[in-house]
Formats: sequence, C-alpha cells, structure tokens
Amino acid sequence: MEALEPVGAGVSQAFTVNAAGLVDFDSPGVRITFGAVNPQGEVVVTRLFNVDPYERPSEIINEIAPGVNDGRPKSIDYWIINNYGPNNGNLSPLTMQFEIDETLFSASTNPAAFTLYNRPSNFIGLWQDGRNGTARGGAIGERFIEFVGTQGFSQFVITVGGESPLPITLVSFTANRQDAQNVRLDWTTAAEIDNQGFEIEKSSDGLTFGSIGFVDGAGTTNLAQSYQFIDSQASGSAYYRLKQLDFAGTFSYSNVVFVRGEGEWGIYPNPATSWVKIQAEEDARNIAQLQLELADMHGQVLIRQRGNLNSLEAALNAWLPRLQAGVYICRLSNGGQMHTFKLVKGQ
Repeated sequence: MEALEPVGAGVSQAFTVNAAGLVDFDSPGVRITFGAVNPQGEVVVTRLFNVDPYERPSEIINEIAPGVNDGRPKSIDYWIINNYGPNNGNLSPLTMQFEIDETLFSASTNPAAFTLYNRPSNFIGLWQDGRNGTARGGAIGERFIEFVGTQGFSQFVITVGGESPLPITLVSFTANRQDAQNVRLDWTTAAEIDNQGFEIEKSSDGLTFGSIGFVDGAGTTNLAQSYQFIDSQASGSAYYRLKQLDFAGTFSYSNVVFVRGEGEWGIYPNPATSWVKIQAEEDARNIAQLQLELADMHGQVLIRQRGNLNSLEAALNAWLPRLQAGVYICRLSNGGQMHTFKLVKGQ
C-alpha cells in the first residue's frame, strides 16, 4: 500500500513494510533496506524542505559563535520517519540512503565526511548517534549518502565536515519513583565535549518546564559518565527533561520522561505520536465500564467510548496516528469520578 500527500513545506510518503528488502520512498528521497526483523506495518517518511528542526543545536548548523557560520555547508532539509507497525522497537540493522541538496553533496567526495544525527523525539531532544556515511552517489544525477547500522526511526539531520559536533552523546535518561515523595533521575553519556552540565527541568503538564536543579558535567571526555539527581518534592505526576549546556552558552534538550504520582491517573508518553498507555490505580483495570472522551481544544468530541482500560487504550491508539499535532483534552470516568488531563500529540 502506498499513500502520498504534501505536508507543509515538504512531502510525506507511506509504505506497508512486512518483508526484508529495499523500499524506495522516492518523493522524500529516502531508500531503506530492511532486514529480517522489520516493522510489519506502515512506515511514513516525511521530508521538510528549507527549514531547521526545532532547537537545532548550534553545532549542527556549523556556528562557531551566535550568528557566525564556520563556512561548512549544512543540510537545508530534515527528515522524520515514523514506524507504525507492531515491531517498533529494535529492528534488524538498516541501510538508509538520503538524497541531499547539491551544495551539501558537493562539499566532499568522501562519504565518511557526512554524518547522520538523530534524536529519540520527532520534535525536541538531544541529537545523538553521529553515524558516518559509508557510500556516496547513486545513478547518474543522484545525490545519495548511505548510512548503515541504524536500528530505529526518529528525526534525522545530516551535516558534513569536521569531527563529531555534538556536545554530548546521551546513552540513556530515566526517571523512577523511589517512594511517595522522591523521584530519582539517572542518565549516562558515552562522550562529552565542553559540557558545562545539566539543568534539571520539571513540568506538571508536559508543556511548561521550570528548573529544579543543576548537575555539573565532565567537560571533555571520551569515557562514559553516569549522573543522578533526586527530586525530593515529587508527590504528584511530573515530566522531566535535561537541558544540556556547554561552556559557549549553547544548549539542547533531552527526551522527556514521565513519572506517575502515587495513586494518580494519567497518560504516557506525553507528548505522544503513535501510542499511549493509560495509567491508573491497580484495581481500575477490573472496572468493566469506564468511559473515555477525547476532545480538541474547541470542545469537539472526537472519541466517546465505554469499556475496560484495555479496550479504551486500544481505541485511543487507533485514533492517535490520525490526529493533527496539538493539544487535546482526555476524560476518563468510572461513574463516580472524572479524571481529566491534557494529551499532547507530537508531530
């Protein structure tokens, strides 16, 4: 199955992938060779033209000072790839080819000079991976750069020249409730360049964040570093993220993690793109008749359904990929109680 539609200043194309082999997303200019463990469902590739991704780090746009470019060309496009199949964890290693603009392609004849970066979120977060190209070219007139070994999809951008421009390589970031009042944040980096440290930010709704602390970084190192922070005022549900700052004053954000409050209801991940889980008290899953409503910010009800938590999750997940990016109001009722929370649909 193929679907093709324009998306803002770009184009999006979808194929159902249920076997190993090459799939050519020709409109957004991406070729992906899938292995034995493949999505078994729809994969959507979006290419945005002549736009920077949200909070693109200054290192990625080749700035040596605010507003001062070092002269190296940068990608003027970026890509978002979504896997809507049931196999949405680690796939077999992928071979991915991206068709890039003439200026970037002409910057080097060495494929290893091109670097592919990604981040877990399709919207915000620290750029990671830094995978070098393995081949350059294609048929006459084609401008593809090939990258091998990626095992998942997200937001991608390509740069050329220089050594790794990322201030840190973030390996993991987790948040776990310790007791009724304390949440422990743990994160690990594989390498750091001029890393001043991490500002810990917290939010009650996943939209507005404020600083609750700071942890010093390791400066410049190729050794793995582990960090920890305890939020001792964490009785309620909360969202956390890291704001990584370097000594030049530039910064970038990690992915957002969520921790549920004691005995609270909620939805995670939030923001979400393709799936969610409903969080509730343990005995709530035994209630046969809950009611779910999902409405937009104008009050128009998009979903109204009764059932147990599992069936309501399934209904919500069937709708989620079709929703436009934005903020929605979700209501869950068990007859005597109403639980209301915001759901942010990411891009």
